[in-house]
Amino acid sequence: MRKKVLCVCAKGLSRSKYLASYLRNKGYSTRWGGVEGMNKRGKAPNHLTQEDIEWADLVIITRKRIRPKFDKQFKNRKNKIQLDVVDDGTMRANMRKAIKPYLPL
Repeated sequence: MRKKVLCVCAKGLSRSKYLASYLRNKGYSTRWGGVEGMNKRGKAPNHLTQEDIEWADLVIITRKRIRPKFDKQFKNRKNKIQLDVVDDGTMRANMRKAIKPYLPL
């Protein structure tokens, strides 16, 4: 059975989506989403749900500043990995470098 990994960023549009794709290519089952940034419904464009959290075996939070918001919004006793990848034009390379020490998950 493939490990289920949930990737979390601010809006669920960039970091978490890329990391989920990268890990899926390595054989993991993945989902991604965000915890901030509001649309007309008051949620992030790809807002996480408690169901997403419960689905996951492991949660990877891609930015240090997102962790308090994640912890406030969701009940989570799962294993977590904390990264801090800034989107500075080299986000994809930085993301691969940041997750490398944790592989295999």
